[in-house]
Amino acid sequence: MGRWVRPVYPIRALYDAASEEDKQRAHRLSATILEYWTGVKTKSEAAKALSVPPIRVWQMSQRAATGLVCALLTPPSGKRGAPMSTSEDEKALKKENERLRKENALQRELIEVLRELPGNKGREIPAKQPKEAEASKPRKKKSPLEPRALPPDPAVDSPPSS
Repeated sequence: MGRWVRPVYPIRALYDAASEEDKQRAHRLSATILEYWTGVKTKSEAAKALSVPPIRVWQMSQRAATGLVCALLTPPSGKRGAPMSTSEDEKALKKENERLRKENALQRELIEVLRELPGNKGREIPAKQPKEAEASKPRKKKSPLEPRALPPDPAVDSPPSS
């Protein structure tokens, strides 16, 4: 149906679930990244302070910036609003669902008109249930196919004409 989606946890829940050591490490990382952003430290100085390669400082900086931007987004209020994204399949299914609802309503109206006809007034119109009837019948087992002999081909048996 699609790819697996990682569950989203509130930021506070992540912080509360972290150990005290992880909280202190994250605080040191954030302070060092802020110093790097403000120009107090260079990338190489930040890398030495964190004991990581300079490319990792850049990666953590990008991740921190993304987290900052996401944290500052205004969350949707209440349960209103459209879902975050809808795929083309969902749109097609919704369109098909609406079409079938309209078709069903039209058929119901037609049945009511048919019931009002002079020959049908007061008469009970039974509803068919073909799926239940088919389910109760035992199915016949197919016999295995046996090779059949083909009739001889007259073109093969006849002598060549000249």
